[in-house]
Amino acid sequence: MKKRILLALVLLTVMIDIIGLLHPWYGENNGQSDNGWFSDQKITSWVGRTNTTFTGGYGECVSGDGKYIYILQEKTATSTPNFVRYNPVNNSWNSLSVPPSVSFKNGVAMAYDYNGNFYVLTGSSYSDGANRVEFYRYNISTDTWIRLADSPHVQGAGDAIVYSGYDNRIYAFLGRAHYTGSYKPDVQGIFTRYDPTTDRWTNLSYPPWPGTDDGSSLVWTGGKYIYALQGEYYENKPLRSFARYDITTDSWQVMSDIPAKDGVGDGGSLLWIGYYDQNYTNIIFALDGNGCNETPGYNFSVYYINKDTWQREDNIPSPIGYYVGNRLAYASGKIWYWQGTPSTWKDGTGVYSYTYTAVQVPELDSRITALFSVILAALIFREQI
Repeated sequence: MKKRILLALVLLTVMIDIIGLLHPWYGENNGQSDNGWFSDQKITSWVGRTNTTFTGGYGECVSGDGKYIYILQEKTATSTPNFVRYNPVNNSWNSLSVPPSVSFKNGVAMAYDYNGNFYVLTGSSYSDGANRVEFYRYNISTDTWIRLADSPHVQGAGDAIVYSGYDNRIYAFLGRAHYTGSYKPDVQGIFTRYDPTTDRWTNLSYPPWPGTDDGSSLVWTGGKYIYALQGEYYENKPLRSFARYDITTDSWQVMSDIPAKDGVGDGGSLLWIGYYDQNYTNIIFALDGNGCNETPGYNFSVYYINKDTWQREDNIPSPIGYYVGNRLAYASGKIWYWQGTPSTWKDGTGVYSYTYTAVQVPELDSRITALFSVILAALIFREQI
C-alpha cells in the first residue's frame, strides 16, 4: 500500500510540474477575452506608498539603483526641474541637484550603470530644432552632474536608453516621429552606442521600424541581448512591436508583439531585475502605457525570454499615460512605478510597489517539483529493498 501511495504522489508531482510549465502561456485562456486580447484582471498585488508632491510633466522618467527610486520631472520647458529620490525603507523623499540652465523635455531618459552613475538624455519638444542633443552623467555619491559628448542625433519622444554590463556601454534610441520645427532629418531616429571610456558615440544598425516615439523603451537582460519596444510611432494605429538586438553581431530580430490591444504609448516601460534577483533572469516586466487612442494604461505584463511569450499580470491600480517617460524601477526587493500623470487623472502622483515574487517562474517551479519527484522516487526505491 505504501508503494502505491508513493507512486501516486510521484505521478501527481509530475502532472503538477507539467501544468506549472504550461500555465504561463496556456492556463485559463491566458487571461484573454474572446477577441483574442487580454481582458481586465483583478488588482491584487500593488500597494500604494507616499506620493510625490508634484504631478507628471512633459519631461519625466523613473529609474532605480537597486536601493532607491529616482524621478526626474519638469512640468513645462519654463518650469523648475524636480529630481528626487525615494527611500523605500522609511517611505520618504528627498531632493537632489539638477544641472544649471538645463531643461528636461519630452523623451528625457535615464540609465543606471550599476556603479553609482546615471546617464541622462535631456529630450526635446516637437518644435525644437537640431540643437537638442545634451547628454549628462549624474554621480549619486557626489550629487553632481557632468555634461558628456552630445548625442549624434536630435533627441525627442522616441528616446530610450539602457546600460549593458556585457560590454560596459550605453545604448540608446534617439529621435522622434513628428517635427514642427526647422529640423528635417533624412531619418526619424537612430540607434547608437556610447563608450564612457572614450566619451564617443557609434551609430548602429536600426530595427525594422520607420522610427520610435512615445513609449519607446530598452532593457538589457544580462547577456549579449537588448530588448526594445518601438512605441507609438503612429498616432492613429496601434503598434505592439517588440524586438531583440544582438550586441555581438549588431543585428535585430523581431520578437512576439507585446499584448497591448490599443498599442504601446505614453509611459511604455521595460524592466529587468535579474541583476538583483537571479531567479528572475528569464523575465522582463513591462507597462505598455496609454493606447494610440490615448486611453489610460493599466496593463502590466511579463515577458518570458526563453519562450518568447507574454503573460498579463495584475493591472496597475492608477493608470499611466499622457506624458512620455519610463515609469518602472526596482528597489529594495520590489518593483515600483510612478503614475506621473496630470492632476485631473485619478491620483496623478501615485507611487506603488509590487511584490514580484507572485509572478510564476517556470524554470524555478520545474526545479522544485523535479527535486520533489527525485525524493519520492528515492523513498519508493528504499521501500523496495
